[in-house]
This record gives sequence, structure tokens and C-alpha cells, in this order.
Amino acid sequence: MDVLVFIGRVIFGLFLLYSGIHHFTSYQALRGFASFKKLPLPGVSVVVSGLLLVFGGVSALAGWLLPYGMIAAALFLLMASLTLHNYWTETDPASRSGQQTNFNKNLALMGAALVLIHMPLTVWWIH
Repeated sequence: MDVLVFIGRVIFGLFLLYSGIHHFTSYQALRGFASFKKLPLPGVSVVVSGLLLVFGGVSALAGWLLPYGMIAAALFLLMASLTLHNYWTETDPASRSGQQTNFNKNLALMGAALVLIHMPLTVWWIH
């Protein structure tokens, strides 16, 4: 079982880390989307959210400051779901469907992050 938890932790950590790095490599595009969604300080929002994701990814991969990293990831996922993927405001059916998919994905990932907060550290390493 420890091996499966380790594999899941690595996959989750890599996903968060990649997503966080993406915030910096695609800064202009994400800043534009944040501006389109009328977020305050869209540039700052992209940088802060990228840092939350990178911290969460490194935390998951290394088991370092795990509860704080998972709270950071969950906080980002909650805020992104409510502000960027607010499908209930979309009038175009295709756009609404896409945003609802992203909203649901973020909620599932947030649930995983919250579960990992309480994962005993002994199962975070292969023995």
C-alpha cells in the first residue's frame, strides 16, 4: 500500500508543480484570462497563485511542510474554482460546460489535497 500512496503523491505533486510553473511560463496569457475574469490585480494574482501551486507541488513531492503545502494548494483550487471557473455565470453552453468541468476537477483535486493533510508521514516514503 505504501508504494501506491507514494505513486499517487508523486503524480499529485508533479501536477501541482507543473501547474505552478505554467503560471510563470504562460504569465501573459494567464494574466489576460485573470483580467478578462475581472480579478483584482490580475498580474499579482497569477504570480501568487503560481507560488501557491509550486509550494504545494514541492511539499507533496518531498513531504516537506506537508499540511501547509496542501492548504496552499487547496486554497488556490478553491479560489480558482469560485473566480475563474464560475460556470454558473456563463451563457454560452460550450463555455459553460468547459468551465463546469474545470470547476469539478478543481473540487476533486482540492479534496485530494485535504485528504493528504492528514496522511501520516510514514506512508510518504517507500520503506
